[in-house]
Amino acid sequence: MPPREAPEWAKHGSFLVFRRLRQDVSRFWRFMEDTATQLAANTPGFEALDAVQLASLLVGRWPSGAPVMRTPNTDSAALAATLPANHFGFDQPSRRIPFDPQTGIPPDALPLAPGDRDGFVCPHAAHIRKVNSRDITTDQGNSVDILQRRILRRCIPFGRVLEDRAHPETDPERGNRGLLFVSYQTSILDQFEFLAKNWMYKRQAPEENPGGHDLIVGQNADPGQRRKRTCTLRRKKNGQTFEATIEIEGDWVIPTGGGYFFTPSISTLKEVIGA
Repeated sequence: MPPREAPEWAKHGSFLVFRRLRQDVSRFWRFMEDTATQLAANTPGFEALDAVQLASLLVGRWPSGAPVMRTPNTDSAALAATLPANHFGFDQPSRRIPFDPQTGIPPDALPLAPGDRDGFVCPHAAHIRKVNSRDITTDQGNSVDILQRRILRRCIPFGRVLEDRAHPETDPERGNRGLLFVSYQTSILDQFEFLAKNWMYKRQAPEENPGGHDLIVGQNADPGQRRKRTCTLRRKKNGQTFEATIEIEGDWVIPTGGGYFFTPSISTLKEVIGA
């Protein structure tokens, strides 16, 4: 991003985005269960699909946090707990990380990620792929250009876990649960808002393949289509390619508050308080 004029006290500071995101957990899992059952029964290539796998494909990660690129067929808490878990791209196969005696980080001995330019392992519209396409060339250029869109994200969950997803009427929280989202960036317009409006809200971006909208937090930026969002899943088995399109209109993640702020640097804060 081009440098902008700012007062001296703003040097090394960051812009902060805060969002309170209520999450309709019961509705989310009902959709996953119903859709996975329908696809498994009626769509060739998706016979073994279940609700957890479908949800993980749309996010790009299993419930443990393990990325589907590293473990496509099942969750792996062991992988999620390792530092190299996020060592993967979407275009080229990942390479083995050697042992580093200076940091003491052990070698990455778990299965590596394959190349997945066509989205057979992690869908083009998966949340993690929409907001960070890693080594894939996008409408903004190559992977170096993509780094300018990165944000530093920190989130805190609120509300108790929904114990009985099948009977939300017994929920003691009455649906009041979700995520307090915080992200830091040098430009809210060129980073946070760009990721939402240009990539998550559009079917055909950031990659050339129009994989669909980000169904987890995205909306539909096309006028006249209301809230309808679609996502295409692709599978490859025995040399054959299979596709399935998912369509939704409801929301699972609902913004209920938030704002844009500026956070001074630690050095500026120390100067102000005289530390």
